[in-house]
Amino acid sequence: MECTLFRGGPTGLRIIIPQQQIRMDTFVEADSISITTTHLRFGGRRFWFQCECGRRCGRLYLPPGQHVFRCRICNNLTYRSAQEHDQREYDLARNLSAMMTALQSKKTRRRLLGVGAMTLNMKWSRRKAGRKVARQGIRSAVK
Repeated sequence: MECTLFRGGPTGLRIIIPQQQIRMDTFVEADSISITTTHLRFGGRRFWFQCECGRRCGRLYLPPGQHVFRCRICNNLTYRSAQEHDQREYDLARNLSAMMTALQSKKTRRRLLGVGAMTLNMKWSRRKAGRKVARQGIRSAVK
């Protein structure tokens, strides 16, 4: 991948990316990315890429099927943990009667959701019990 640092932009620096083919199936369109800075609290400067949407970011991404570098928001990228989180499990784990109904459901997906909620509930119970034991140990040590 070729790019050159060029004078221009808000800080006087700009990265110029010519149109090029990276792999047989991937090419990058010609683009110009500005570099901006912020002043650090104890002196110095931090350099940022200025995305096309106006956001400052430390990294730009080129996901499969895209031809220009953009930030996470522009490329609609999310973290894996956010994709795997299912709020319905948490809601069921807090409502025991709903969790039991889900576990007894005839639909497989609903039962699996109930199993996930039950796992969360057990995890929370163990954590709560551990805190209780720790508190009792501190109280007995103080006496």
